[in-house]
Amino acid sequence: MSKPIRILSIDGGGTRGLFPATLLECLEKETGKKIPDLFDVIVGSATGGIIASGLAAGMSAKDIADVYLHRSKYILPRTLFRGVWNVLNIFAPKYRNTNLKKLLTEKFGATKTLGEVDTKLQERNIQAPVFLFPTLELNPELPDGQMKAFKVIVYNNRDTQYAGEALVDVAMKTSAAIMNLPIYDGFVEGGNYANDPALVGLFYALGKPENGGLGADLADVKILSLGCGSDEKSFIPSSKIGKGNWGLARWMNHLAPMVIETKMVATQYYLNQVFSKAQYLRINVNYNAPGSPRALRGQKLAIDVRNDAQLRAISEYAHLTYLAEGTNIKNFIGHP
Repeated sequence: MSKPIRILSIDGGGTRGLFPATLLECLEKETGKKIPDLFDVIVGSATGGIIASGLAAGMSAKDIADVYLHRSKYILPRTLFRGVWNVLNIFAPKYRNTNLKKLLTEKFGATKTLGEVDTKLQERNIQAPVFLFPTLELNPELPDGQMKAFKVIVYNNRDTQYAGEALVDVAMKTSAAIMNLPIYDGFVEGGNYANDPALVGLFYALGKPENGGLGADLADVKILSLGCGSDEKSFIPSSKIGKGNWGLARWMNHLAPMVIETKMVATQYYLNQVFSKAQYLRINVNYNAPGSPRALRGQKLAIDVRNDAQLRAISEYAHLTYLAEGTNIKNFIGHP
């Protein structure tokens, strides 16, 4: 086996992105290296795309984690007026995206492009990896006669066709969560099809060089996949299923997990089918587990967590997880 291609995959999960960001902060602190210097490919979808774009912009993992920990209420502002006229988000997204874009512009710069990512990181003595950002274009320009449909776009800092894309815009596109944030320039989040984007990273690594891929063999790939934590919403107890004669009213609260989380579970199933434990490491936690902080157990933990106590608890849980898994993670990526 040649030198492995190390892929870092970061899930979507709203402000629960604090969990993988904090794990990466711990990894940077212990290794003394920036995350982009430890991986060859970094792929992030939705909030994972925001984390990946922060790394691409040269931010430390600690700075990214601090944004989630201390500025979530700024990113996702709630007002009484909006809550009244937009009850249950019937007429508009739950949040405006104005503050998110302001913050990303503050952190990245308004004009920094994907094509500048390599140069910027190399100025800091970091050999930039390939960054991948899955998005979904709702109204793509298509040749005459081609069936109209949504279009998968995976932004890539090494692909010249995307070199002029502003990093802020790419982050906004990959994280435009349906129901929570507005559509951005005709794009919605990549989490709609790749909330666990590990397959995006894998197929880029395996892809033919003439198609822009790395041309790797399956045996040469290692994937570290980081989740944002689960509150078990996708699980339906048999007592609630009853006779199973469900209509729309019963399905409404389960449709989002059925669409998004089942794709994540399927991704993990596929990867476990083709990889050994030496090639695929998945790190995720259950917020209802006995060992989780009390502020998280038994709570309705939406993906847009804004509660200070819960955010601190997610950070605490990430530190505890790294204490248990840190050596395993370092050995997996080949760092002493």
